[in-house]
Amino acid sequence: MESVLLERYRVALQGAVLELVPGGSRLTEELVHQARAYNGLGPSSAVIGVCRQMYRTGKFIHGDLAGLDQFDSAGFDAVVAGRCALDVVNGERRLLVLEGLHRVLSPGGVLIFSSHNALEQASPPPAEAHGGRKGGGLLRGLRLRSSRAPMDERELGNELLSGIDGELTVQYQIGREDQEAQLNELGFKLVECLDLEGHSVASGTAAGSPLELHYVARPAPAL
Repeated sequence: MESVLLERYRVALQGAVLELVPGGSRLTEELVHQARAYNGLGPSSAVIGVCRQMYRTGKFIHGDLAGLDQFDSAGFDAVVAGRCALDVVNGERRLLVLEGLHRVLSPGGVLIFSSHNALEQASPPPAEAHGGRKGGGLLRGLRLRSSRAPMDERELGNELLSGIDGELTVQYQIGREDQEAQLNELGFKLVECLDLEGHSVASGTAAGSPLELHYVARPAPAL
């Protein structure tokens, strides 16, 4: 699916590109090779180090995804967050990341990302739980069983926590409707939402499947 979007938005991806959570994958390779100026930002120093060795023409930065202040406003023609990269941050920080991406994208720029689809829909949490802004979607938390830790479940907004022996990682889940509302609130306009087979997922479509959706959004024109 990512290859389809890379071709469809090739013009923007030939400009200045920011990739969130780059890795030694075909996606990173294609972005580095076709971008006029490539920046990759990721939280793993080991992975960033490997990328620096693999791709000599790109600039790879070790840092938090919310640390976008280092980039100029309207400095990127495209931002790509493949492999559900945005889902590793929790609800409030996810909103901060999206706000930062809106700032660094040029007015005609494009945001391409994938996210885990919430397979059930529930009432959104109170607005005050997210600082007055919508988080939306499924409330679920999970700690995976290990040989020394019992199974534990709890409600944590859109976040599905998983890990072993107290080492937890965040997996954010959000349905198509809630994701569009979140993007609208942060100044984006949803261009398209696709499933893993490249089929358009229209507004109002039931969220029973698939497990992952791909989104394309642009900064909404100023009123």
